[in-house]
Amino acid sequence: GAEDELEDGVEVVRRSIDGASARMALLMNVLMLEKAEAVLAGLPGYTATFSKQEVVADELTDEQVMQVKIRHEPFSVYMKWTTGHKGRQLLYVRGQNENRMLVKLGGWKKKLPALKLDPSGSTAMKESRYPITRLGLLELVRESLAIRRGDLERPEGVRCRLSENQEFDGRPCYGFVVEYTGPGASKRYRKTEMLIDRKLGVPVVVRNYSWPAVGTDAADLDAATLLEFYTYRNIKFLSEVAGGDFDHGNKAYRF
Repeated sequence: GAEDELEDGVEVVRRSIDGASARMALLMNVLMLEKAEAVLAGLPGYTATFSKQEVVADELTDEQVMQVKIRHEPFSVYMKWTTGHKGRQLLYVRGQNENRMLVKLGGWKKKLPALKLDPSGSTAMKESRYPITRLGLLELVRESLAIRRGDLERPEGVRCRLSENQEFDGRPCYGFVVEYTGPGASKRYRKTEMLIDRKLGVPVVVRNYSWPAVGTDAADLDAATLLEFYTYRNIKFLSEVAGGDFDHGNKAYRF
């Protein structure tokens, strides 16, 4: 149903967007994000291949790729790294394990006991910009939606472009590029790129860019200012979530 409703929404404003209306493109982004929020909030959970690359402690990290399972209520995350810290596992269930996340290291360290970490503590945040409690598509959509609604209220200083024929991982997508004219319009980001899967109706790629430092080469601006880069592949919406998927006693996890 998400695809049909998105197509209907696109058709309603297609003529305005074809007229290069930046405001209508921004409105379309908001409408799609609102639909994505409704779709995700109505699901128990999903599985996906998630990748991220972020600036942490002023350094852009290497890309990390993980298999993830997410349950919305109670909010729960299971992750297993397939690159970088290959074999590492993480489990977080809100309200369990003293609201700590369990981390089982990979490689030769897999024989060590699992760590119990505060999601917002210094150890957990050494490799991430955001705590595990903010992971997932629903949180991404809600955060993006709040920003785009704020953009709509601005009389000037923001531009948005919509491209209807983008593709990611072999799947057709709508592409949005939002740019700000200066830090006065947005201190947080200079530019945001987002791809929304046409059939699933949810974001599958998000790139956020910061403002450049003095002396940054304009030719390498995006590469020099990449702040956050997230992708979701192989998304499978779940009609129900098996309890064992978020049980630290699951023998397959070996926590």
